[in-house]
Amino acid sequence: MYSKPIDSHPYLLPTSCHPRHLFASIPYSQALRVIRNYSNADTTTYHLNELQTHFTNRGYHLSNVNQQIHRAKQIPRNELLAYKPKKKSIRIPLTVTYSPIFASLPRKLRKCSRHLQNSTELKSLFKNPPWWPSDVPAPPEISEEH
Repeated sequence: MYSKPIDSHPYLLPTSCHPRHLFASIPYSQALRVIRNYSNADTTTYHLNELQTHFTNRGYHLSNVNQQIHRAKQIPRNELLAYKPKKKSIRIPLTVTYSPIFASLPRKLRKCSRHLQNSTELKSLFKNPPWWPSDVPAPPEISEEH
């Protein structure tokens, strides 16, 4: 893929405070982009190798990058190019800034969500339960009382 000579490919550092699953999804999504953009197998391979280098230079583990590239290569290009209609959702998203101390937040919210459905007043406001991310396992050093 073309990039300007001054492009440093500043992918998210794996040492940053973000959910661990992002460090797999970023190389995966970038590999999908390469596969979508190039129809020639040799060109695709060249750019996937280049992508692998960019991620390993940023501190990503080579085996993890290779695993995500391999995973992306399993999807046929014509499937990646096909139009996918977006699903409409009427659920209200809960957006919070990520921090490891919020790892148990989705689980706690689901536990409390029954109050939304049991209260007549709240039930009319929240016809569908709010949407929040899936549970992210808390690192062992974070206690449950946070």
